[in-house]
Amino acid sequence: MKNTIALALIVIGLVGCKKYSDDSKISLSTAKARLTKTWTLNQLYKNKIDVTDSIRLFADTYTITFDKKGKFEIVWDKTLTLGTYTLPLHYTRTGSWAFQDKKNVIAMVYADDNSTQTIPILQLTKDNLWITTTDKNENYEWHFKK
Repeated sequence: MKNTIALALIVIGLVGCKKYSDDSKISLSTAKARLTKTWTLNQLYKNKIDVTDSIRLFADTYTITFDKKGKFEIVWDKTLTLGTYTLPLHYTRTGSWAFQDKKNVIAMVYADDNSTQTIPILQLTKDNLWITTTDKNENYEWHFKK
């Protein structure tokens, strides 16, 4: 009987909890385990309007990698073709990261200029990372896939 009650309380606790506002289910893996991998940009919204095609003009691929040691790397690549010539462009930005606000926010410190950015997490599953940023009163929602 005690085991049944304990199991029922655990199930109720798991079903009733979700960490991030857009999470659809609970995960048994830690937030750090879910975050630490390479993420590829899948969709980008600016003020709730899909602008994914616009960013593709500047980047064929846009990835962000978080490692378990607290380091991150943002990479975008673009290949420009001019007639028979191709020009590969590559941009990298690195730094350190840590969770804040009960793991609801990623705090990032950029290595090149020591600037900081706090990024609220909307969804973090094993396959999806959704974050939000604000720049010059414009709201961006970034959807990344594993």
